[in-house]
Amino acid sequence: MGRRAAALQGPGAGAEGVGSGARLAGSARGAERAALVIPPTLVIGFAGTAIAVTASTLYLCCTRARGRGAQLNNGAVQNCAPPVVPQTLVPANNPVVLPQAPPQQLVQPVAVVQPPPTITAIQNTQGTTGGGTRVIITGVNFTANVTVLFDNVAATVVNATAVQLDVDTPVHAAGAVDVRVTNSDGQSATTVRAFTYMNPEVQAITPREGPLLAGNRVRITGNYFGPNVSVLIAGRQALNVQRINEQTVDADVPARQAPTPIGQGLNVDVVNGHDHARGRFNAGYTYEPLQLTSVNPSTDTSAGGLPLTLKGKGFDAGTTVTIGGFPVGNLVVVSPTQIDCTAPALPAHGGVLCDVVAVSGGGGAQTATLADGFTYTAPVTLVAVAPARGDRNGNTQVRLLGMGFSTQSMVAFFGGQQVNTVFVDETERLVQTPNVVHPNGNAHALDVMVRDQQNNTSQLANGYTYEAAEPAMHVVLYPAGHDFDSILANGGNDPNLAGQLRQMHNTGALDARDGGAAVQVPNQTYHNHIAGGAGGLLFCRHTHPPHTIYQVLDVTLHRPDNNYTRNLLAHNTPNGMWHPNRGADLKTIEKHDTAMAQNFANVIAVQTAINNTFTLFAVEPNTGALANCDQVTIRGRNIPDNIAVTFGGVAAVCNSVDDTTVTATPPNHAAGAVDVRITETLHGRNIFVELPNAFTHQNFALAALTPAIGAHDGGNNVVITGTGFNATATVFFDATAATDVTVHSSTVISARAPAHAAGVVNVTVTVNGAAQVLPYRYVQ
Repeated sequence: MGRRAAALQGPGAGAEGVGSGARLAGSARGAERAALVIPPTLVIGFAGTAIAVTASTLYLCCTRARGRGAQLNNGAVQNCAPPVVPQTLVPANNPVVLPQAPPQQLVQPVAVVQPPPTITAIQNTQGTTGGGTRVIITGVNFTANVTVLFDNVAATVVNATAVQLDVDTPVHAAGAVDVRVTNSDGQSATTVRAFTYMNPEVQAITPREGPLLAGNRVRITGNYFGPNVSVLIAGRQALNVQRINEQTVDADVPARQAPTPIGQGLNVDVVNGHDHARGRFNAGYTYEPLQLTSVNPSTDTSAGGLPLTLKGKGFDAGTTVTIGGFPVGNLVVVSPTQIDCTAPALPAHGGVLCDVVAVSGGGGAQTATLADGFTYTAPVTLVAVAPARGDRNGNTQVRLLGMGFSTQSMVAFFGGQQVNTVFVDETERLVQTPNVVHPNGNAHALDVMVRDQQNNTSQLANGYTYEAAEPAMHVVLYPAGHDFDSILANGGNDPNLAGQLRQMHNTGALDARDGGAAVQVPNQTYHNHIAGGAGGLLFCRHTHPPHTIYQVLDVTLHRPDNNYTRNLLAHNTPNGMWHPNRGADLKTIEKHDTAMAQNFANVIAVQTAINNTFTLFAVEPNTGALANCDQVTIRGRNIPDNIAVTFGGVAAVCNSVDDTTVTATPPNHAAGAVDVRITETLHGRNIFVELPNAFTHQNFALAALTPAIGAHDGGNNVVITGTGFNATATVFFDATAATDVTVHSSTVISARAPAHAAGVVNVTVTVNGAAQVLPYRYVQ
């Protein structure tokens, strides 16, 4: 035991190559296996280094043959018995030192040389100076821990294989640079000027125009956009810039500010954040001028409320729209090219062509106008018929005046009788009056109604008057004693009896004397007029409203409206009139009666005289101004040539005379109804025929304008109603004279409005120096 321990400490002992096991040299005497007793902790020296080894992990096999030691493999000893470890062989703190083995010749390992890398191709040879461009390098012999340099600046290696390197370029100034690949063993390969750093390039922007307000999102395309770019529009920072990739950037255009031009191309710059290099697209973006191209639908009634769609360009969130100067309702800016809204209502009914005006809300207000882009249609409204009186048999051409008359067909109704109309303009149509059924021989008014194709109607109560029929006069002979004179004489000329006879005249009580069945008309009489004298009378069968007669002994041919005829007998009739002057004495009346009685014997002669008598029927028109009245026509029968005409006892100007008509200009007169009298000088006597209360002088007054609203460029026809108009009437809209002024009657004028700025103006009508006004609104 002692010898073995010494041997372990002697110069012949040693250990070598931990990785390949330990070799122990023992005695040279034969191949004798011996167990080595070691302490619990053994210190073994390897090439001068002490290593502590525990007995539980060290197994030594000693071989004395041929100087070969035991092999240690993976913590186990081959061909050796387990060691015997005495508990007290060597103290733990007194390790055994093994002797050093004699030096042996070392065998040097053979060096393995790795081949150098080779670059065969580079993909993506251009990129942004901001770095981050993905470059693919292909070749051979790339190692795992390779480095890639772009002009001595390290790139980021994303993926590496022996034949391909994926790298992201580093930040670098613009220009061409070398690309070098270096393996972990220091070998490298370089491609000269293989990659070029580029400043940004801008190639396109979409859309290229937009509204003045901020927020129009655009996409800018090009190349070499850095990671932290900004966008400038005309030098102003865009908002919400988002770099999609090296070729695409999205941004919100900033709001336009003065003095940035509108409608002119502006420069668009994409600027790198790291080096402020920029790419520019000259005249790339335009703050587009506001445009308004269409309104659909383009027509509504003056009540408004119709949904509309406006098309154009440059609409922004602050855009406002007016039609005719009135704000639209429910405005929604759908896009820079579309607005939805509803048509506003007009403050007055009328057919109006209106401008549609849009005003942008930001970046400097713009205005776009669609002239006459919207039409308001007036409700069908009949205001007047001119003339308002006409022939009893119809076929009189009259004008229907009002508003809302379209170019489509329209019919009119006179007392229910339908006739077609002819379009003149939106305020006027022409029509021939129909032949209607008349209730009696009197003049009578009928309602007039118009109706369009959409069944819109308007009715004018008592809008047109048909003239009265000419009287049907004839002679009836009665037995003696049944005439008026006999009745009065038999009563002793009692004044009360005369009053009773007048009452009978007005109530029709004398109708029974003609032997016929008299038909009573409400509030009118149907009766005989009786002439004094034995054996006969002059009879005129007719109706008229009750009236007071001054001489019941008249032989007067009455007809509707209390018209009178001149003396139809010989000139020997006292005073030359059938109707003696009011207040004539009884002697004159007796002579009058005697002369008539002498002629009644010849019925045929009397009838012939009646047929040839001078008779008046009507005055048309029957109203006029207080002064400078327009010409009127007096209708009658057997009108003589040599006549004088008076209105209310004042001489009129007689312009023309024929057998059935007289044209005359009424004189100036105070307001009110007056008698119209025509006087003939016959055989030295003045014989007259009079139409009582046949003409009315009217005070001047304005009633209404129809329509009371119109376009600012003028041209629409306006119907003016009132009283007391004449041909001297002038019409002004503010200070501008109207055109096409037509005085249709004393109650109706039409005039065409001149152009005027939008707003409310006074329409001034002047008659005989007196002026009156009504408001009128011009719309844009």
